[in-house]
Amino acid sequence: MMVGGGTGGTSEPGWTLEQAFAQIQQLLGMVAEMQQIIAQQEQTISQLQAQSAVIPWVQGQVSFINACRLYILVKPHEFTTLRTKITWVLGFMQTGMAQLFRDHFMVYMTTLEYRTQYLESIECDPIELLYQDIYKAFRDPNKQATAIQEITTLKQGSKLAEEHVQNFKQCYM
Repeated sequence: MMVGGGTGGTSEPGWTLEQAFAQIQQLLGMVAEMQQIIAQQEQTISQLQAQSAVIPWVQGQVSFINACRLYILVKPHEFTTLRTKITWVLGFMQTGMAQLFRDHFMVYMTTLEYRTQYLESIECDPIELLYQDIYKAFRDPNKQATAIQEITTLKQGSKLAEEHVQNFKQCYM
């Protein structure tokens, strides 16, 4: 029942004071529920915004560098300084040679050479210099030999690919 449900004119209203208070209480309860829902949604949004991308480190893969580029490009407000970008990228380099690269680079960041090469760079975005350094350090120097090695050690079932090739050749000779 809505307050003010009377017929108008000079007659008495169609509601009592108790009914008006009850309706006010009901509306206050609804407002409190809505405030609670809003608070929960704000908390959920904050949690989702706090989650960072998980970019797997893949040694020598351009996909790692591209994933870093994309994430930084999509969230520029989170990466306002070169130092933030660099430490975020290096944070994924946690094992093996990648960890060694990261540790050496962190020391390098304290040198004058770093300041000259990175901070005083004419590069549009000096983070590109880090990507180049990562690529140089982890690229495959002999892609052809690596591809041949992978193909010859590839297995299908219990046989090596080379055995399948030999069987195929025997069938047609």
